[in-house]
Amino acid sequence: MIINARRLSLGVTAMAAAISFPFFVGCQDDTTPTPASGGMVASGGTPANMAGSAVAGGTAPTAGASAAGASTGGAASGASGSGGVSGGAAGAGGTSAGGSGGASGGAGGASGGAGGAGGASGGAAGSGGAGGAACGTITKANDGSYTRTGWTAAYACMGGTCPAKNGADTGDVDTNAFDNDYQTRWSTGVYQSALKNQGKFPLTFTVDMKMSAPISKLTTHPGCKDIFDSPGTIEVQVSTNGTDFTTVTASPHTPAVPPNEACPPNASSVATDTITFPTTCARYVRLIGTQRTTSDRYWAIGDMKIYP
Repeated sequence: MIINARRLSLGVTAMAAAISFPFFVGCQDDTTPTPASGGMVASGGTPANMAGSAVAGGTAPTAGASAAGASTGGAASGASGSGGVSGGAAGAGGTSAGGSGGASGGAGGASGGAGGAGGASGGAAGSGGAGGAACGTITKANDGSYTRTGWTAAYACMGGTCPAKNGADTGDVDTNAFDNDYQTRWSTGVYQSALKNQGKFPLTFTVDMKMSAPISKLTTHPGCKDIFDSPGTIEVQVSTNGTDFTTVTASPHTPAVPPNEACPPNASSVATDTITFPTTCARYVRLIGTQRTTSDRYWAIGDMKIYP
């Protein structure tokens, strides 16, 4: 049998052309997020909402439609920014992000934005700071002193609890110092010698005016029950928050020692002691009995006034 080589060659060629093998070349999906420079794409995020786990390393994506800040609290850990524990922002800043992070890393500290522009719960300190509220205004009585409505006070002794008052003096409560009645008083109810022997000096009587106001002077009177009941020396401290006190008297003040005299308001009284100091803002005024008297007395306040 004679085989035509040319015809055989043509048949094989035609058969090869008839058989086709599908072959596809893959291409990148346009919707796949582009990694931040130098890092890996955050998992769980989409270009319009880069939520999910943080971008690891490198700079945060640039602002725009595909790099809006994390709207669910995701944080970026960039080359020069630290991730926020409670929500920093990568890029332009999201709706619930704690501040707007920079192009080189999201900021946002544990309670706001240390590197961001103000966190959700951080940022600038509140007005007034640690020292207390701003100075206000208290209405004045006819003599120019502040009205004392609602004022309270607390008596304290060095080393803890003050000794119990003698039975006849249990009615000498703190508010009697502000009731505009010289016949009533606050008192220690115990002689200063006993307090000294028990290691209770210094003694303190701290007044709460209920709001801060400028003050520059105070007056006290022991009350008509005994016009000689004052400590040997007194210092004055003030505070706006009841915790941080500043001494405003340059040195311990010695109260005036009155002669026998009629009690106010029937006569002007030397027993009315006056202490002045530079004007300062205060809510709390603390009188400190630093030394006892040479003669044995209580410490008592029948009337106390504070002036601007």
